[in-house]
Formats: sequence, structure tokens, C-alpha cells
Amino acid sequence: MWVSLLLWSSVSLVRCDETQLLFMNEEVQIQTDFFNVLFYEEEGRQKACEYLEKAEVIQLEEEIMAENAYYIYTDEVLLQSKLIDEGLARVNIEFEGYLHKLQKEEVIVVAQSEKIKRENPSIWVISGLFLLCILCAFLAIKL
Repeated sequence: MWVSLLLWSSVSLVRCDETQLLFMNEEVQIQTDFFNVLFYEEEGRQKACEYLEKAEVIQLEEEIMAENAYYIYTDEVLLQSKLIDEGLARVNIEFEGYLHKLQKEEVIVVAQSEKIKRENPSIWVISGLFLLCILCAFLAIKL
């Protein structure tokens, strides 16, 4: 199993309901949500809470490309992927820069080189120039 070097910690569940997902790590509370999944119905969220309540071990892995975002593992199984595979939720945002690319039936781990790309300012400059070119072309067509 691949383990991120960014954050990988065991936590205990404090609360899981329609308004809050709260974990405790030693003396630190972590309030988050089910990162990068959208539930089709409230029953999906309830099922996710059941998985958390029944888990012997809960671990969080931080997604560096999003603020206060964590992948949740229950007994070493990526919960977000499990929810998608069971048809309880769908991927919220398909973004290649995320640590895990959630898909139906599988989780694809994105290479750690994505972190290097994110920290390289030239990538942001090139991306900005590319978007500016697209905007200029769109405005030229409108005129």
C-alpha cells in the first residue's frame, strides 16, 4: 500500500452527521468533510458515517492541493473510493493534481512529481499565459 509522506495519522471519530465530520488526533480536533465526493442522497452520507463508526482504525491523509482536505481510510481502505464504488457518491472535482484520482472501481495514485510541479512557479506562469491566450482568442471571435 502506498503511504503519503505528507500526513498519515490515526484519529478517532468524534462526530459524523449531516452537518459535521469531526476527528480527534491526540489533542487536536480536525473538522473536515468527505473530501472530493458528492453524495447522491443523504443515505450515502449515513452509510459513510456507519463505516467510520464501525472502523477499528481511521487514518487521514492530507491533500496538499486543497485546504482542510483529507482522504479518509477505514481499516486501510480509502473511504472515498469505497463510497464511489458502491454508487453512494460521485467524484466532486476531477483534478489531475490531486494526490488520488478517484474513479469508479479504482483509485489511481498520482505521482509525487505533482507536488514538485505545484511548487514550481514557472508552471503557474505558463498556465496563466495559456489562459490569457484563450481569453484573447475568445474576445477576438466575439468582436
